[in-house]
Amino acid sequence: MTFFCVSNIAKPHTCNSLRKVSSNYLKICTDDVIHYLSYLEDVFLLFL
Repeated sequence: MTFFCVSNIAKPHTCNSLRKVSSNYLKICTDDVIHYLSYLEDVFLLFL
């Protein structure tokens, strides 16, 4: 999911769309996506 967000940085994404993209690889809920994105924001990799 991190690679997807960084490689598609110019496109806006929702948490639900990221969950759908990563559901091919992981069973993940939307709340977990929100937590992961907040971790990436904490290390200044992404800005939401």
